[in-house]
Formats: sequence, C-alpha cells, structure tokens
Amino acid sequence: MDTQSSARRPAASSWMAAAAVLALAVAAPAAAQPDRELFVLVDGGWRMSTSGFSQQVVFPESGGVYEEILSRAAAHEEARFDSAYRVGRDLAFDVGGGVRLTPDWGFGIGVSRFGIAEPAAISGQAPHPLHFDRDRSLTGRSLPLARTETAIHLQGRFRVPHLAWAPALARVPGLAAVTITAFGGPTVFRLRQQLVDDVRFAQEYPYDTARFTTADHRQTSGAGLGFHFGADIAYQFSPL
Repeated sequence: MDTQSSARRPAASSWMAAAAVLALAVAAPAAAQPDRELFVLVDGGWRMSTSGFSQQVVFPESGGVYEEILSRAAAHEEARFDSAYRVGRDLAFDVGGGVRLTPDWGFGIGVSRFGIAEPAAISGQAPHPLHFDRDRSLTGRSLPLARTETAIHLQGRFRVPHLAWAPALARVPGLAAVTITAFGGPTVFRLRQQLVDDVRFAQEYPYDTARFTTADHRQTSGAGLGFHFGADIAYQFSPL
C-alpha cells in the first residue's frame, strides 16, 4: 500500500486547448486588418537555479515472506523508502506570438518548456523475513527520471507611449528608437514527473543484510493556475 498519493487533473488539457483556440480566434481576424501588427517571439535560456523535493512511501503489513521487492518484503511488518529528487540546471525554451490591436495595446500567448532527467537518491528499510523488528537498511540511486514543465501564458501587452516614461531624455541621440512594452496575465502550469513507486533488493541466507538493486517508477502529472508579468525593451536600428 502506498501512502503517497498524487492527483491527476485532466482539466489542464482543457485549459491548454482553450488558450490555443482563444489565441487563434483573436489573431485570425486581426491578421486581416492591414493596420494591425502580428509578432512572433522565439527564445531560449539556461535555468540557473536548482531545486528539489522528497517523497516517502510506506508499505504496511505487505504480506510476503521472501519477496525481494519492498511492497511484498515481509509478512505483517512495515517496509518503507524515501526518495530525494533534484531538479538541476538545463536549457529552457519559449515560443510565443500575438497581435497589436491598437498602437499601444495588444494580446499575446506564449509557451515555455523545460525538461530534465536526473536519478533519485533512495534510502529504505526492508523487514527481516525471519525475525520481527530487525529491519535491514539499503541505499541506492534510481535510473534517470524524466521531469517536464510546461507553461502557457495568456497576456495583455501595453506599449508605453513613446518617451512618456522619460520625457527629459527626449533629446538623447538614439533614444527615440527605444520601445518599452509591459505585459502580464494568467499562466497555466503543467508538470509531468516520473516518481519511484517500489524498490527491489537482493538478499541471501541468513538474510541479515539487504542490497539495493533497482527501483520501479511511474509517471504522475498535475496542473495549476498562476500569474506572470514582465517587460520588453526593444531598440529599432532602422525604420521599417
């Protein structure tokens, strides 16, 4: 029995589909208007920060005798393990686009994606098959486990009127080519993560020790709603 539970939220796919439909519904009529501008953004970056989380799984009264897997490790005794997951640095990608509805206001949609695969550090306790209250400790590392983070950003965009943000600098050469655009809106986040759900080990008579061999895993997913905001600073080198 696994005391760790995770809920799958199928509504995330509906959010993503609705976001795409909304973007196309707004952008398609706008593209037919000659006085409206469409834009596409593609960029990438390197995630600088690291993070992590842990998980504990308990198998109470598993019912086995000599099974070499923790979920069936021993009769009427608790087997358990802890997994520590690390989310390291790697490349992240963004793509987006939108339409400027007025000289200053517009609408956009963007998608960010980050993926990585790293092993989990595992420590566990395997009950003795012949004696009560004589757990054997085992440690090891799983195979690399995949993690994928996807975020869909719906955003309103406001282009600051030309030099309204710094009228005193209007006479600075080249500053007239600088444009600042602020943006923000809701974000739908979706996460897929492979998690360890059982641990296999080796043992030999008289079974006083146990040795980690490998770990089984499953994929889980979830979604959530958040918010984002930011700003773009652009410099126009020549007239369009």
